[in-house]
Amino acid sequence: MVDQEPQAANGSAQQVGASRGPLIGKRSRYVPGADWLSYMEQMDFFFVANGVSNAQQKKAILLMNVATETFQMIKDLLAPTPPSDGSVTYEQIIQMVKDHVKPEQSPLVSRYEFDNRMRKSTESVSDLSKPSGT
Repeated sequence: MVDQEPQAANGSAQQVGASRGPLIGKRSRYVPGADWLSYMEQMDFFFVANGVSNAQQKKAILLMNVATETFQMIKDLLAPTPPSDGSVTYEQIIQMVKDHVKPEQSPLVSRYEFDNRMRKSTESVSDLSKPSGT
């Protein structure tokens, strides 16, 4: 669920900065439903490959590369402060979206799910004690 990188009018990839040469690698557009942590890991590699270390540039590149609905979600999470406000940092945006799309599960919910889990006939006792999904 990731769109392809934005293209300039001439069909080549857009440049990160006016003084930079061609980009190394592709930027994908994050869309809701995709894995946010994997997307951010790819963005970090993109930043390293293209020498982007300035947090304001990273924030701008990130906000340019999310789908409109994700940008609106970010705006809603930041409200009443707009994303363009200088007090909003790249790291804050990353953490806020991470907490929103993949919140930590409550220990009470985890215990409830474990306590109410039924052992299947094909599971050993040691399999039953492993977290589900592994």
